[in-house]
Amino acid sequence: MRSRRRRRRGRRRRRRRRRRRRRRRRRRRRRRRRRRRRRRRRRRRRRRRRRRRRRRKRRRRRRRRRRRRRRRRRRRRRRRRRRREGEGKGEGEEEGDGAREGEVKKSFYQLSLRRVAISCKSYYFSIYPPNGTLRSSYSYDKNR
Repeated sequence: MRSRRRRRRGRRRRRRRRRRRRRRRRRRRRRRRRRRRRRRRRRRRRRRRRRRRRRRKRRRRRRRRRRRRRRRRRRRRRRRRRRREGEGKGEGEEEGDGAREGEVKKSFYQLSLRRVAISCKSYYFSIYPPNGTLRSSYSYDKNR
């Protein structure tokens, strides 16, 4: 009998604690509803900000690209004229900029890579000339 009474007392105390927890849960539910409303408002604001930023960046990029394209076109035109007239650097055909018949035009990056490779090659062959090959395109042949 004593054990049953002790259990009942314990259960009564737990019930009081549960009532307090239920009140807290109701408050949390109200807060969650408020947070959902705030999140919806924030999402709308973020979308507007992102659209504005993207528009500004696109405008700036377009202006820069136009300027660069104009400069590249001018350089290509000058080099084409030199090739037609027969002028050019020692490398000659290797560094030709304009696309030949049946070839695809190369990008500015590819052409610059080729220029770097040619300069490295000419420097290497100026120190170590290959056996039995003397070409006017290499710098060591010009210096001698």
